[in-house]
Amino acid sequence: DRFNQNFFISSSLPKEGQFDIVSCTSSLQYVADWRSKIQDLLNLHPHHVAIINTPINNALSYSRNQYNLKPLVIPQWVFGLPDLDAAFHAKGYERCFYSTHQLDYPTQDTPEGTVTKFAAVIYSRPNRHHD
Repeated sequence: DRFNQNFFISSSLPKEGQFDIVSCTSSLQYVADWRSKIQDLLNLHPHHVAIINTPINNALSYSRNQYNLKPLVIPQWVFGLPDLDAAFHAKGYERCFYSTHQLDYPTQDTPEGTVTKFAAVIYSRPNRHHD
């Protein structure tokens, strides 16, 4: 873990603290129980949560295998934006930013007709007060 007064990087979640931004960069899709992990992140009460470089579509979430790092086959989630929105909305967060930046790589596990893109999405707590 690295820390200074303005920035903190960790491979595990802290037990307490106050955070302006929590960022998951190309990582949440590899967490088996991603809904619980989102709850763990939101229990830190960040003002903003950024999910970056993550496969997202406008349908439902589904799991698939990632084959682009041969010989590895890596299970991963593709998130449905409505599922992410619901998980964050349940804790009082609203989506304030969404941008796609790259077409997804096709896999043999991708449902037919599904268009997935790598994306960044940010959720924020509305009407936050300065602490």
